[in-house]
Amino acid sequence: MVVTTDGDSDLAERVARRVGDDFMSTVLSRSWMGPGVEESVDQALAATAWPVVLADRADNAGGGAAGDSTFVLAELLRRGATDTAVALLWDPGTVDLCHAAGVGARLPLRIGGKCGPMSGDPLDVHAEVLAVRTDATQALFGKGDPTFRLGRTAAIRVDGVEVVLASVRTQVFSHHVFAQHGIDHLARKVLVVKSSETSGSTTSAGLGEKGGASTGGVTPLWDETIAKMEEWWNKRGKANGFWDLDYRDGSPNSSPIVVVTGFVATTENGVPTTLKRSGSDYSATIFAKATGASRVTMWKNTDGVYTADPRRVPEAFPIESIKYDEAIELAYFGAQVLHPSAMVPCIDANIPVYVRNIFNPSFKGTVIQGRCQSLKQVGETGKVRNWRSRRGIVPIK
Repeated sequence: MVVTTDGDSDLAERVARRVGDDFMSTVLSRSWMGPGVEESVDQALAATAWPVVLADRADNAGGGAAGDSTFVLAELLRRGATDTAVALLWDPGTVDLCHAAGVGARLPLRIGGKCGPMSGDPLDVHAEVLAVRTDATQALFGKGDPTFRLGRTAAIRVDGVEVVLASVRTQVFSHHVFAQHGIDHLARKVLVVKSSETSGSTTSAGLGEKGGASTGGVTPLWDETIAKMEEWWNKRGKANGFWDLDYRDGSPNSSPIVVVTGFVATTENGVPTTLKRSGSDYSATIFAKATGASRVTMWKNTDGVYTADPRRVPEAFPIESIKYDEAIELAYFGAQVLHPSAMVPCIDANIPVYVRNIFNPSFKGTVIQGRCQSLKQVGETGKVRNWRSRRGIVPIK
């Protein structure tokens, strides 16, 4: 916030503080804070239908949190909870110790709480190593095959609580984070997931096909959104002459230009909110799906999606065309052009996304469209063959 008062610094300080306080009071008065840790655990342990999912929204890595807070886990252990599983706790050091000790080992560990005061205190526990993996995956946004890699992982048991630890900091998207470590999530009474959305279902928070998948912390209400768009079109659009245009002639003047503010949104109850990280790109793809658009163009400051970070790899070059899955993989490894959540509406509606350079508009950039075949699908088509060629070269088709 910048306050200009012609040299009166005291007045500027007072005005800035008053405006800031007014802003925060407005935000807090319209925000759903939710129950605290103790109340949430109370309700979960008292439930008579299982599993109950506790979404640790405050420590959701998809929203920028550390992913290693211990508040909920500490409360569960203090209560002596049983038939409970927690995922994903980001703790690369503890994962390494579990891999070194091996499955079946019993050892003292200090887990979580390593990123600072907002993560709570580290927990000193005696744990049994249940599983260690280097190939664990989950279904990104809870859809399709589990192809999103979690790096080195480990599952441990502390008293009656099972904890899945990961070396890659990410939120929970699907139930595979439990299943791939030998944990039957439907057989547990309480599941704690570091994710954002519950979608009104006791088995949905970040658990994929058993409920609504989280997309970066926000899940659009499509029916309501489209209904609001139709209402706007029938009133404001008609008033501005949009109904009088001939959309079939293909001329530049045949379609209206509608400027829409990105990033902001409202809840079902009309409370102002935002679309979180990469919300402006997410707005574009949401409107594209809602309107049945033929394409989406993202204007960035780079010549499309590169093979690597050009600031670190001088030989990197822009890619002409890639699949959605490949773009997600690049984002997973640190590409900053598009956030995976922003691509989800276009993946659902099979709408191509063009990434172009606002400072180099003549360059075609990158088009992102289509899905990659899974290994299972490739195997079923029988199109994988090794061809032998000159010495030292074995191309694969």
